[in-house]
Amino acid sequence: MTPLAIGGIALWAVAGVVLWIADAPTSWLWICVAGVISGIPGWLTMRVHDRNRARRLSA
Repeated sequence: MTPLAIGGIALWAVAGVVLWIADAPTSWLWICVAGVISGIPGWLTMRVHDRNRARRLSA
């Protein structure tokens, strides 16, 4: 699940850069920033979950 979360964060970041270069409305840029910021806690949660699952399977 971690690669999926990183991919989502990266897509929001790329979309933000493209919109910034295209001189899009500021509200659209803030939506991309919110996507990146809200993706980070999800990514961290998935890392913890994956680490705990690996530990359970090895035991």
